[in-house]
Amino acid sequence: MKPTTRSSLKTLLNKVVAFKGWTASYRHDATWVCIQNAYVIEWDMDSSVQQMVAKPGGLKFDHLWLSSDLGESKRQKNLLYKETGGVGVVRKYKRSDGSFDYTVKSNDRYDLHELYEDLNRMISNGVSDKELLLHVNEALRRIENQGKNDKYVYSISNSLSKTKAELVARKNELERYIKSSQEKLETATNNGPCKNLELVKFKSKPLARGKGF
Repeated sequence: MKPTTRSSLKTLLNKVVAFKGWTASYRHDATWVCIQNAYVIEWDMDSSVQQMVAKPGGLKFDHLWLSSDLGESKRQKNLLYKETGGVGVVRKYKRSDGSFDYTVKSNDRYDLHELYEDLNRMISNGVSDKELLLHVNEALRRIENQGKNDKYVYSISNSLSKTKAELVARKNELERYIKSSQEKLETATNNGPCKNLELVKFKSKPLARGKGF
């Protein structure tokens, strides 16, 4: 596929897209990022980014600018000279010379691939099941609010539906663990003082996640 001009992005204006490319440079205090060999395709709101950018029918560019969204100038991730991908919304902007161009506004997107990394880090650090449950519930809340206030949840390596099912299963598991532990504590308390009381301790299993770019 031959690269096209960024003006072709007008066909995707205000639509949510998946993209990939190689981070080449930064501007405006790293709030704008230039990616080379960029590929952009309209997102189906479920498939992983890796699944989407492997599909035909998208647009290829020599380079493309990613920018922050929602009127906020947020620094993009420092991934210079690395392959990157994600989701964003195609917007039109005015250059300093008065001409117009197109950008993919990619901030304020919640990557569930990173959530898995955070949860596994917490598990390895021995955080409580209650704390893990709070983070899982927050992720599920974001999924339920998909698209509200122009905020989107996605995953680099797994479909959104698969990730949601895994999180719901983990939520149910954690709730059972917490309930069982509480019941054992209440039983021991009702039976009076007990030496060497050991609550039910469950070791949370790491969440399996796919590989990123």
